[in-house]
Amino acid sequence: MLAVQPFYWQSKFIPAGKIEILNLVPREMISRYLFVIAKLETVYCSPDHEGMVMLNKFKQVQEQWGGSSEVIDHWLETRQALIVEYCKLGSLQPVHSHSNVVELPAAKNISSFCDHLVDYISEGHFKIYEMVMDKWKATGFKTNDEIDTTYAKIVLTTDPLLEFNDKYVQVSEDDELPKFEEDLSKAGEILELRFEVEDKLIQLIADSLAIPPGA
Repeated sequence: MLAVQPFYWQSKFIPAGKIEILNLVPREMISRYLFVIAKLETVYCSPDHEGMVMLNKFKQVQEQWGGSSEVIDHWLETRQALIVEYCKLGSLQPVHSHSNVVELPAAKNISSFCDHLVDYISEGHFKIYEMVMDKWKATGFKTNDEIDTTYAKIVLTTDPLLEFNDKYVQVSEDDELPKFEEDLSKAGEILELRFEVEDKLIQLIADSLAIPPGA
């Protein structure tokens, strides 16, 4: 077992009183977890920004479902990477101290977010779905109406997110992007909705994967 003392450090992403839990987690998982926490803390999101809301909700989901299965862990890892990229774009600062005009992110950062966005959507529709199907085959579990309906709700958020990607993935530093802040905020709202429905699906999947093989 690992000693708790080395991990007593302050982090707004680790709830007070929860550090002791790290004592029960394998070393490689702790190293990865602390690396991501440190990465998140280098990204600025105002307390009321969608990105911070996503981070807080993600923390709760990770505490609840992290480690329950490799499928869910992979899903949460890809979501984590997407939220980090969103926060980078969300930290828009005024051009001048008394200006209402914000300085837009670098074009490469916008493209990076778009890449992560498409990867996340693709992972959910293909790789993660295939991983779940493989697990279900091993247990003999078959999908039901509740799972199908929940998945269909997730699919409804796909097109609006892909529209954001199509609009901004190839931007250059010379582009003015007058509606970028508004479009990014809308994309954040859609992602929040998608994550909320995905969390329900994660619970349904976790319950289904808890069924012993052949049961």
